[in-house]
Amino acid sequence: MKNIFNYLEQRDELVLVLGVVPLLAGTGSMTTAIAMGGFFLAVLIINNVIINVIRYLVPVEIRLVMIVLVAALTVSMLRLLMQTWFYDASQMLDIYIPLVAMNCLLLATMNDRAMTGKFIPVITNAAITGIGVLVLCIVIGTARQYINLPVIQGASGVFLMLAVVIILVNIISNKETEADTSSV
Repeated sequence: MKNIFNYLEQRDELVLVLGVVPLLAGTGSMTTAIAMGGFFLAVLIINNVIINVIRYLVPVEIRLVMIVLVAALTVSMLRLLMQTWFYDASQMLDIYIPLVAMNCLLLATMNDRAMTGKFIPVITNAAITGIGVLVLCIVIGTARQYINLPVIQGASGVFLMLAVVIILVNIISNKETEADTSSV
């Protein structure tokens, strides 16, 4: 059985971990986790649409600059909209929102897929990646909210919870692999 993490495993693990950690830093509760994951999902989809549409208008030499500028513009616009419509959520995420613009997972996804792919697969990839990050944020944010251990509540708690999630995903994927090979 395929799950969202099987798709994400195709990416470089370092990019995944480095890209997810800043997002998880702001997930001290389920509410902030949903807000951060939803914000990242929206930014990822909007950025990939913009990059995919204008990719032929930009010379290869300035492609990375364009990707960074589009990411910063999208994050700034969505931050303003969030402050207007969801003020409380924007205050909860405060300093973590600008980190999304320079998130290496976001930039790698935009560079890999949006610059080279067709429109529908690009949007599908962005949605799947964003939903995977949203689910991860919700799992870790909810766990940090309901497990009242001081070690999990601190900044190091994010790394500890991420390690636990990675271990669980590896155990589950190894059991699926063993089940697939034993049935053949």
